[in-house]
Amino acid sequence: MVFLELFLILGIFILIVGTGIAQLIKNPPEGYIPEEPKNMKNSNAPKSKPVADFDWKGIIKTKEFYFLWIMFALSSSAGLMIIGNLAAISLEQASWDKGFFLVGLLAIFNALGRIGAGLLSDKIGRIRTLTLVLAIQGINMLLFASYVNPIGITIGTMLAGIGYGSLLSLFPSLTADFYGVKNFGGNYGVLYTAWGISGTIGPIMAAVIVDSTGSYNLAYLISAGLLIFAIGISLITKNPQDSKRLNQAA
Repeated sequence: MVFLELFLILGIFILIVGTGIAQLIKNPPEGYIPEEPKNMKNSNAPKSKPVADFDWKGIIKTKEFYFLWIMFALSSSAGLMIIGNLAAISLEQASWDKGFFLVGLLAIFNALGRIGAGLLSDKIGRIRTLTLVLAIQGINMLLFASYVNPIGITIGTMLAGIGYGSLLSLFPSLTADFYGVKNFGGNYGVLYTAWGISGTIGPIMAAVIVDSTGSYNLAYLISAGLLIFAIGISLITKNPQDSKRLNQAA
């Protein structure tokens, strides 16, 4: 009953606040081009330039869309696996029954990851930042079985939060960089289906493995392998706006 009341209060709050703030959002004027950030002038990130705008039918004709989709699905699955099982992992591996505190900690570092990845990608580029994030996630998954005390679990949680949050900053930016902003909402919506699939990969895989083996160790290793595969894809992913193929696909 307590949860029902809590959800009701939260729903009313979101309805009132969300609806009110939404009234302040307006579309930019036709042909609007945002100013280049000042910190881009001395950075290694690609400079702003006119881009071709594509709708969802255009983006699915490019191989880069499938590269992004696969990377998004595989990388998100690791974060969702940890999020969905964090309290149980803390109890099993570290014999710590206060693991629910880690859920709040993960949320904080999730937010920090989104901000940090955005700032870093403005300096070194989206793909380089994504490769770095995937590497951090992969290393964390390889080490997660060794986190057998509260301090170790806490460190692993912070890294998982940063890695997962970074994805939800980088993939929207990559969608805009690769395919323009005119149809960004629809284009990112199509790419975001990868996140939905990731919710079945990580958590369900972990549940099946822990029921079969009694531990999450194999799930960590499989997640690390998937992330290594995603890193390989990131190394061959280029911005299709640099190619004439997109103009033809549009």
